[in-house]
Amino acid sequence: MTHSNSVRLGFVVIVAVVSANAQSADSASREAPLPALQRGSAVVSSYEQRQIAASFVQERLAVWQERLRLKDWQISIVMARRSDLKPKTLGATHWDKDKKCASISVLDPSDYNLSFRDILNDLELTIVHELVHLDLAALPRSEASRSNEEHAVNKLADALLALDRQR
Repeated sequence: MTHSNSVRLGFVVIVAVVSANAQSADSASREAPLPALQRGSAVVSSYEQRQIAASFVQERLAVWQERLRLKDWQISIVMARRSDLKPKTLGATHWDKDKKCASISVLDPSDYNLSFRDILNDLELTIVHELVHLDLAALPRSEASRSNEEHAVNKLADALLALDRQR
């Protein structure tokens, strides 16, 4: 195992340990900050919600790219319809680690049956989840390790968001 892979694996272990402590955070502390237009009582159309969500995901991508030290990557986000994603998924990432570029697909808000606040929370979770996959891209991958990686990425993303929302 190379030094770089050892450092990444160490990061995974540290965050997984933190995850156990962060899981006790109450649900109110796990909410995404609402964009200014959503703080009032005004009802907005689905088109406006999609525009707000698109802006929100760009802002959260920049925040999490910085935090996960992925600023040297060119990353784009695409709103994808449920039919464009694999079954039982809310997002996907395609990357080229040599070029340090990636495209993250997140579920379009119109395909959710949640409150708008919950949609934003889920979109941010999906972004963090996919960025953690990207951060682990240098590690060896196989079909056999895929399930274990997914489990670890879920725990890491949950822990990172729980810590962030405790502020």
